[in-house]
Amino acid sequence: MVRILRLKLLSKDDVEAIHEASLRILEEIGVQIPNKEIVSVLRNVGCEVDHKTWTTKIPSSMVIEMVKKASKNFTIYSRSGESLAFGEGSFKVLSSGGMMNVVEPLTYERRPATLKDVEKAVKLGDALENIDIVGALFVPQDVFTQLADIYMYATLIKY
Repeated sequence: MVRILRLKLLSKDDVEAIHEASLRILEEIGVQIPNKEIVSVLRNVGCEVDHKTWTTKIPSSMVIEMVKKASKNFTIYSRSGESLAFGEGSFKVLSSGGMMNVVEPLTYERRPATLKDVEKAVKLGDALENIDIVGALFVPQDVFTQLADIYMYATLIKY
């Protein structure tokens, strides 16, 4: 029997407060979507769009309706055809990303992450059988900032 890890970091009231705040932000402040096609579709289904700032306000009722309609189960596939099902009661582990610094394990010194750190983290995550989806873990600081995401995704594809 597979044990499913259940973490409870927030109370139901905390989760509800975050949910309500998120709905309020989407409806009152909006989100910038710099894509004419997407903005056009959203405007056609009832969203308020400011074409000067690309800001789209999404009614909370629409968000709630779409979440209700969304599938509770879905499957993703790797390039090799392997599949990973979500929502079927199983617990999935994903390695996260976005760390700007590395702490050296022997000296505990903190330093900016490099592309080599990204490569090592991707290789490690791929080798660990309990990691279902591998992320880049670090944002390399030794590459041009505007290209960091491209380097990260290229490393994920390569390894």
